[in-house]
Amino acid sequence: VASEGFEVIEGSPELDAGGWHQTWRVLPIVVPVPVSVTMRQAKLALSRAIVLGRANTAISAMPGQAGEEARIEWEYATTLRRDHPLVAGLGQALGLTAGDIDALFISAAAIP
Repeated sequence: VASEGFEVIEGSPELDAGGWHQTWRVLPIVVPVPVSVTMRQAKLALSRAIVLGRANTAISAMPGQAGEEARIEWEYATTLRRDHPLVAGLGQALGLTAGDIDALFISAAAIP
């Protein structure tokens, strides 16, 4: 029986001097990280992860021109790219690892 997140691949039966043998391979299922998600999906994923309020606070607190541009992106952008500087800055402000951010993007992409 395979665990969630793994797939089992059945090999071909083989006959040797000891009789018939069956093999299986258990491989992890790799879900690709989306390049982008809609801003709606991103905010819903953050909300479901219970960090949307902290994200809003962090963006509000960003100083200077970079903060102004981050607030404009946050409010008016229709998509959010994984490689956008806002994602890295927000992830750092929230104490998220690259793996955490990838998981949020995967989660966001699954929201219809």
